[in-house]
Amino acid sequence: MTLVELDHPEEALLAFDRALVLDATQGVIWQAMSDTLYILHRYDDALLAINRALDLDPGNAAMWDIKGNILRRMQSPEQAMLLHERATRLAPDSAIAWFDKGNDLRDLKRYAEALADYDQALSLDQTLAGAWYNRGNVLAAMHMYEDALESYSQALHYDDGLISAWYNKGSLLHELGRNEEALTAFDYALALDARYSAAWNNKGLSLFTLGHLDEALAAFDQATSYAPDEPDAWHNKAIVLEKLGRPEEALSCQELARNLEQQAIT
Repeated sequence: MTLVELDHPEEALLAFDRALVLDATQGVIWQAMSDTLYILHRYDDALLAINRALDLDPGNAAMWDIKGNILRRMQSPEQAMLLHERATRLAPDSAIAWFDKGNDLRDLKRYAEALADYDQALSLDQTLAGAWYNRGNVLAAMHMYEDALESYSQALHYDDGLISAWYNKGSLLHELGRNEEALTAFDYALALDARYSAAWNNKGLSLFTLGHLDEALAAFDQATSYAPDEPDAWHNKAIVLEKLGRPEEALSCQELARNLEQQAIT
Protein backbone atom coordinates (compact mmCIF):
# COMPACT_ATOMS: atom_id res chain seq x y z
CA MET A 1 0.00 0.00 0.00
CA THR A 2 1.37 3.42 -0.98
CA LEU A 3 0.63 6.99 0.05
CA VAL A 4 -1.02 7.52 -3.34
CA GLU A 5 -3.24 4.49 -2.82
CA LEU A 6 -4.04 5.78 0.67
CA ASP A 7 -5.25 9.04 -0.92
CA HIS A 8 -2.31 11.15 0.24
CA PRO A 9 -0.81 12.21 -3.10
CA GLU A 10 0.74 15.44 -1.83
CA GLU A 11 2.63 13.53 0.87
CA ALA A 12 3.69 11.01 -1.79
CA LEU A 13 5.18 13.84 -3.87
CA LEU A 14 7.24 15.01 -0.93
CA ALA A 15 8.54 11.47 -0.46
CA PHE A 16 9.46 11.22 -4.14
CA ASP A 17 11.27 14.57 -3.97
CA ARG A 18 13.34 13.35 -1.02
CA ALA A 19 14.17 10.11 -2.83
CA LEU A 20 15.25 11.95 -5.98
CA VAL A 21 17.53 14.26 -4.01
CA LEU A 22 19.37 11.12 -2.91
CA ASP A 23 19.36 9.49 -6.35
CA ALA A 24 17.87 11.20 -9.41
CA THR A 25 18.71 8.25 -11.68
CA GLN A 26 15.81 6.07 -10.53
CA GLY A 27 13.39 6.01 -13.44
CA VAL A 28 10.77 4.17 -11.44
CA ILE A 29 10.57 7.08 -8.97
CA TRP A 30 10.14 9.60 -11.77
CA GLN A 31 7.41 7.34 -13.14
CA ALA A 32 5.66 7.17 -9.76
CA MET A 33 5.92 10.94 -9.44
CA SER A 34 4.36 11.35 -12.88
CA ASP A 35 1.50 9.03 -11.92
CA THR A 36 0.86 11.07 -8.78
CA LEU A 37 0.96 14.40 -10.61
CA TYR A 38 -1.49 12.93 -13.14
CA ILE A 39 -3.89 12.06 -10.33
CA LEU A 40 -3.62 15.68 -9.16
CA HIS A 41 -4.41 16.91 -12.72
CA ARG A 42 -1.01 18.59 -12.91
CA TYR A 43 -0.46 17.36 -16.45
CA ASP A 44 2.40 19.67 -17.46
CA ASP A 45 4.41 18.57 -14.42
CA ALA A 46 3.44 14.95 -14.99
CA LEU A 47 4.77 15.19 -18.54
CA LEU A 48 8.09 16.59 -17.33
CA ALA A 49 8.44 13.76 -14.81
CA ILE A 50 7.65 10.98 -17.29
CA ASN A 51 10.10 12.50 -19.77
CA ARG A 52 12.81 12.24 -17.10
CA ALA A 53 11.81 8.61 -16.56
CA LEU A 54 12.02 7.89 -20.30
CA ASP A 55 15.44 9.54 -20.54
CA LEU A 56 16.59 6.92 -18.05
CA ASP A 57 14.63 3.96 -19.47
CA PRO A 58 13.59 4.60 -23.10
CA GLY A 59 12.58 0.98 -23.71
CA ASN A 60 9.97 0.93 -20.95
CA ALA A 61 6.56 0.36 -22.56
CA ALA A 62 4.61 1.31 -19.42
CA MET A 63 6.30 4.72 -19.37
CA TRP A 64 5.38 5.41 -23.00
CA ASP A 65 1.83 4.37 -22.16
CA ILE A 66 1.73 6.83 -19.25
CA LYS A 67 3.05 9.63 -21.43
CA GLY A 68 0.35 8.86 -23.98
CA ASN A 69 -2.34 9.10 -21.31
CA ILE A 70 -1.00 12.48 -20.19
CA LEU A 71 -1.07 13.81 -23.75
CA ARG A 72 -4.63 12.57 -24.21
CA ARG A 73 -5.61 14.57 -21.12
CA MET A 74 -3.82 17.54 -22.65
CA GLN A 75 -6.11 17.22 -25.70
CA SER A 76 -3.48 15.77 -28.04
CA PRO A 77 -5.03 12.45 -29.12
CA GLU A 78 -2.94 12.13 -32.31
CA GLN A 79 0.30 12.39 -30.33
CA ALA A 80 -1.11 10.16 -27.62
CA MET A 81 -2.01 7.50 -30.17
CA LEU A 82 1.52 7.46 -31.59
CA LEU A 83 2.97 6.95 -28.10
CA HIS A 84 0.49 4.19 -27.27
CA GLU A 85 1.36 2.58 -30.60
CA ARG A 86 5.01 2.60 -29.51
CA ALA A 87 3.95 1.00 -26.21
CA THR A 88 2.16 -1.81 -28.08
CA ARG A 89 5.27 -2.42 -30.18
CA LEU A 90 7.46 -2.62 -27.10
CA ALA A 91 4.94 -4.76 -25.18
CA PRO A 92 2.51 -6.41 -27.62
CA ASP A 93 1.10 -8.53 -24.79
CA SER A 94 0.04 -5.48 -22.74
CA ALA A 95 -3.76 -5.32 -22.68
CA ILE A 96 -3.60 -1.84 -21.12
CA ALA A 97 -1.49 -0.44 -23.96
CA TRP A 98 -3.95 -1.73 -26.58
CA PHE A 99 -6.84 -0.39 -24.51
CA ASP A 100 -5.26 3.06 -24.24
CA LYS A 101 -4.51 3.15 -27.96
CA GLY A 102 -8.13 2.25 -28.60
CA ASN A 103 -9.20 5.19 -26.45
CA ASP A 104 -7.13 7.57 -28.57
CA LEU A 105 -8.67 6.21 -31.76
CA ARG A 106 -12.13 6.54 -30.22
CA ASP A 107 -11.41 10.19 -29.41
CA LEU A 108 -10.34 10.65 -33.04
CA LYS A 109 -13.61 9.01 -34.17
CA ARG A 110 -11.66 6.26 -35.92
CA TYR A 111 -14.15 3.77 -34.58
CA ALA A 112 -13.32 0.66 -36.61
CA GLU A 113 -9.65 0.92 -35.60
CA ALA A 114 -10.60 1.58 -31.98
CA LEU A 115 -12.81 -1.51 -32.00
CA ALA A 116 -9.93 -3.64 -33.30
CA ASP A 117 -7.68 -2.41 -30.49
CA TYR A 118 -10.31 -3.06 -27.81
CA ASP A 119 -10.73 -6.56 -29.20
CA GLN A 120 -6.96 -7.05 -29.04
CA ALA A 121 -6.91 -5.84 -25.43
CA LEU A 122 -9.73 -8.21 -24.51
CA SER A 123 -8.03 -11.13 -26.22
CA LEU A 124 -5.18 -10.55 -23.77
CA ASP A 125 -7.37 -9.84 -20.72
CA GLN A 126 -11.07 -10.57 -21.04
CA THR A 127 -11.73 -9.20 -17.54
CA LEU A 128 -10.83 -5.62 -18.53
CA ALA A 129 -14.16 -3.95 -17.79
CA GLY A 130 -13.11 -0.56 -19.15
CA ALA A 131 -12.32 -2.10 -22.54
CA TRP A 132 -15.74 -3.78 -22.68
CA TYR A 133 -17.37 -0.47 -21.70
CA ASN A 134 -15.53 1.66 -24.27
CA ARG A 135 -16.07 -1.07 -26.86
CA GLY A 136 -19.79 -0.65 -26.18
CA ASN A 137 -19.54 3.11 -26.65
CA VAL A 138 -17.75 2.67 -29.98
CA LEU A 139 -20.29 0.10 -31.18
CA ALA A 140 -23.12 2.46 -30.22
CA ALA A 141 -21.44 5.24 -32.21
CA MET A 142 -21.29 2.80 -35.16
CA HIS A 143 -25.04 2.10 -34.72
CA MET A 144 -24.34 -1.53 -33.82
CA TYR A 145 -26.73 -1.37 -30.91
CA GLU A 146 -27.21 -5.03 -29.98
CA ASP A 147 -23.46 -5.58 -29.97
CA ALA A 148 -23.08 -2.44 -27.85
CA LEU A 149 -25.58 -3.76 -25.30
CA GLU A 150 -23.68 -7.04 -25.11
CA SER A 151 -20.43 -5.15 -24.48
CA TYR A 152 -22.04 -3.13 -21.68
CA SER A 153 -23.32 -6.36 -20.15
CA GLN A 154 -19.82 -7.83 -20.28
CA ALA A 155 -18.38 -4.69 -18.66
CA LEU A 156 -20.91 -5.02 -15.84
CA HIS A 157 -20.21 -8.72 -15.48
CA TYR A 158 -16.63 -7.88 -14.59
CA ASP A 159 -17.38 -4.64 -12.70
CA ASP A 160 -20.98 -4.20 -11.57
CA GLY A 161 -20.05 -0.90 -9.95
CA LEU A 162 -19.31 0.75 -13.29
CA ILE A 163 -22.05 3.34 -13.04
CA SER A 164 -21.56 4.83 -16.51
CA ALA A 165 -22.08 1.39 -18.05
CA TRP A 166 -25.43 1.05 -16.27
CA TYR A 167 -26.40 4.53 -17.45
CA ASN A 168 -25.31 4.03 -21.07
CA LYS A 169 -26.95 0.61 -21.19
CA GLY A 170 -30.18 2.10 -19.87
CA SER A 171 -30.06 5.01 -22.31
CA LEU A 172 -29.51 2.70 -25.26
CA LEU A 173 -32.31 0.37 -24.15
CA HIS A 174 -34.61 3.39 -23.94
CA GLU A 175 -33.64 4.45 -27.47
CA LEU A 176 -34.46 0.92 -28.64
CA GLY A 177 -37.89 1.06 -26.98
CA ARG A 178 -37.00 -1.52 -24.33
CA ASN A 179 -38.09 0.68 -21.47
CA GLU A 180 -38.71 -1.91 -18.79
CA GLU A 181 -35.13 -3.12 -19.18
CA ALA A 182 -33.95 0.48 -19.31
CA LEU A 183 -35.60 1.16 -15.94
CA THR A 184 -33.72 -1.74 -14.38
CA ALA A 185 -30.41 -0.33 -15.64
CA PHE A 186 -31.20 3.19 -14.41
CA ASP A 187 -32.18 1.82 -11.00
CA TYR A 188 -28.82 0.07 -10.72
CA ALA A 189 -27.07 3.33 -11.60
CA LEU A 190 -29.11 5.22 -9.01
CA ALA A 191 -28.40 2.60 -6.37
CA LEU A 192 -24.73 3.44 -6.88
CA ASP A 193 -25.32 7.22 -6.87
CA ALA A 194 -28.72 8.53 -5.84
CA ARG A 195 -27.69 12.05 -6.97
CA TYR A 196 -27.04 11.01 -10.58
CA SER A 197 -29.30 13.59 -12.24
CA ALA A 198 -28.89 12.30 -15.80
CA ALA A 199 -30.03 8.84 -14.69
CA TRP A 200 -33.08 10.36 -12.99
CA ASN A 201 -33.86 12.28 -16.17
CA ASN A 202 -33.59 9.25 -18.43
CA LYS A 203 -35.51 7.11 -15.97
CA GLY A 204 -38.23 9.75 -16.23
CA LEU A 205 -38.19 9.44 -20.03
CA SER A 206 -38.68 5.67 -19.84
CA LEU A 207 -41.47 6.02 -17.29
CA PHE A 208 -43.15 8.65 -19.47
CA THR A 209 -42.91 6.39 -22.52
CA LEU A 210 -44.56 3.60 -20.53
CA GLY A 211 -47.36 5.95 -19.51
CA HIS A 212 -46.40 6.14 -15.83
CA LEU A 213 -46.83 9.88 -15.60
CA ASP A 214 -46.79 10.37 -11.83
CA GLU A 215 -43.64 8.28 -11.48
CA ALA A 216 -42.06 10.13 -14.42
CA LEU A 217 -42.81 13.43 -12.71
CA ALA A 218 -41.18 12.19 -9.51
CA ALA A 219 -38.07 11.20 -11.49
CA PHE A 220 -37.86 14.61 -13.18
CA ASP A 221 -38.31 16.23 -9.76
CA GLN A 222 -35.24 14.35 -8.59
CA ALA A 223 -33.29 15.29 -11.74
CA THR A 224 -34.05 19.00 -11.32
CA SER A 225 -33.27 18.92 -7.61
CA TYR A 226 -29.79 17.48 -8.19
CA ALA A 227 -29.03 19.49 -11.35
CA PRO A 228 -31.20 22.63 -11.23
CA ASP A 229 -29.16 24.34 -13.96
CA GLU A 230 -29.80 21.64 -16.58
CA PRO A 231 -32.67 22.62 -18.92
CA ASP A 232 -33.53 19.18 -20.33
CA ALA A 233 -35.15 17.86 -17.16
CA TRP A 234 -37.15 21.09 -16.79
CA HIS A 235 -38.42 20.70 -20.36
CA ASN A 236 -39.35 17.08 -19.65
CA LYS A 237 -41.03 18.01 -16.39
CA ALA A 238 -43.08 20.63 -18.24
CA ILE A 239 -44.30 18.03 -20.75
CA VAL A 240 -45.43 15.67 -17.98
CA LEU A 241 -47.18 18.45 -16.08
CA GLU A 242 -49.03 19.41 -19.27
CA LYS A 243 -50.11 15.80 -19.73
CA LEU A 244 -51.29 15.73 -16.11
CA GLY A 245 -53.49 18.77 -16.69
CA ARG A 246 -51.32 21.23 -14.76
CA PRO A 247 -50.65 23.87 -17.45
CA GLU A 248 -49.57 26.72 -15.18
CA GLU A 249 -46.86 24.64 -13.54
CA ALA A 250 -45.85 23.33 -16.98
CA LEU A 251 -45.47 26.88 -18.29
CA SER A 252 -43.32 27.85 -15.32
CA CYS A 253 -40.98 24.90 -15.94
CA GLN A 254 -40.82 25.63 -19.66
CA GLU A 255 -39.89 29.27 -19.02
CA LEU A 256 -37.20 28.21 -16.59
CA ALA A 257 -35.77 25.79 -19.14
CA ARG A 258 -35.69 28.49 -21.82
CA ASN A 259 -33.97 30.91 -19.45
CA LEU A 260 -31.32 28.31 -18.64
CA GLU A 261 -30.74 27.67 -22.34
CA GLN A 262 -30.39 31.38 -22.98
CA GLN A 263 -27.87 31.72 -20.14
CA ALA A 264 -25.84 28.89 -21.64
CA ILE A 265 -25.69 30.72 -24.98
CA THR A 266 -24.63 34.04 -23.45
